[in-house]
Amino acid sequence: MLNQIIILVDENTIIMPGHGPISNINDVKKLRNVIEEHYKITVNGYKNGLSINEILSQITTILKSDAGITKKDFVQNIIHDLKMN
Repeated sequence: MLNQIIILVDENTIIMPGHGPISNINDVKKLRNVIEEHYKITVNGYKNGLSINEILSQITTILKSDAGITKKDFVQNIIHDLKMN
């Protein structure tokens, strides 16, 4: 979804999300990159048998959330999805 937004907007586009501050294309790209990093590190860590704390220690970016979702919550949700599939 974030990649689709990036394709549709340009440097002058103002993005008004449902939650959080008004954004622009650079903010969307940063968010996409943070989510991708969290996801890739979590998947690799899970496949290699790492604990949640070990996975968390490898993630260097900060996931900012106005919804109160922490980095740990995000990682746990990814692991839950991996276990279901």
